[in-house]
Amino acid sequence: MHPPSTFLFCALIYEARPLIAHYRLQKQLAHNAFVIYRRDNMVLTVTGIGKPAMAAGVAYTLASYPASDPIVINLGLAGHARHDLESVFAIHRIEDADTGVSFHPGRSFLAPCRYESLISFAKAQTDYHPIDLIDMEASAFYATAMRFTCVDLAQCLKVVSDNTNHPVEQIDRHAKTPMTEALIPVLERWLPRLTEHQLPETEPAGYLALIEDYRFSHNERLQLRQLLNRWQALTEGEPPPRPEHRSSGKAMLAFLRQKLADLNYSL
Repeated sequence: MHPPSTFLFCALIYEARPLIAHYRLQKQLAHNAFVIYRRDNMVLTVTGIGKPAMAAGVAYTLASYPASDPIVINLGLAGHARHDLESVFAIHRIEDADTGVSFHPGRSFLAPCRYESLISFAKAQTDYHPIDLIDMEASAFYATAMRFTCVDLAQCLKVVSDNTNHPVEQIDRHAKTPMTEALIPVLERWLPRLTEHQLPETEPAGYLALIEDYRFSHNERLQLRQLLNRWQALTEGEPPPRPEHRSSGKAMLAFLRQKLADLNYSL
């Protein structure tokens, strides 16, 4: 059996149930730290509620199934003040409410749905944010996932489960058809795009020249490879830029990140 390359993470079995059925995933009895399902190249983990549980579940799963630049997706419920129930959104910005740290999932391979920003809280909220979706796991998911893959292959896909007119207390977690079933058509269209564009095993253009000219740690080389792959994807193969004056490897990484942020590509 080939090693898995796609990893799905849900906080609750309620959220995971439609995905397990649709992809015919089988429970993996060898694991007892988390409930894990698998079939072929796909693994789904039910982590439990909250940021610590999600972070632990992501780290445990990706360490248990080592993969090169895997596709890693958090799927689940989120609240919003005004969006209709069962509306599906990919997330372009994640903020951790406790630390103020923000993450920006890549949009090189656009999701076939609308995008929205999201804030992750430590506890369930009774007041909705006027602009952002809210949940309890996405920031921890993304912070952990980025240790194992690149910005374009770590994504969040959320379905609106509650709003001002239908508060969180009214969610029926025993419903015959969980709301997360609405995620499947979007995921079915998005996964082929992500799979097709998974980062190649060959070194990206400019990588070998840069590691000859700069000193990078092992972790910095991984970051460099990811940045150059993203540069190639966004510029259709243009040579990577270089600063006027050579300095440290860390400064080179910062330079590339800024150049990527400055790219003006249509979304």
